[in-house]
Amino acid sequence: PLADFDRAVRNTYKVLLTRGMAGSVVLSTDPETQAMLGSLLGRVPAVTS
Repeated sequence: PLADFDRAVRNTYKVLLTRGMAGSVVLSTDPETQAMLGSLLGRVPAVTS
């Protein structure tokens, strides 16, 4: 069901985002997802390489 999928996706992101030794980077090319992440995280510095 959709609830199981949602829980699995959230758990996967939690695991990935809490394992970074020097930090974590989340890249989204989808504007709607970018807006949602921005609303949750606030303004974060851009990463350049």
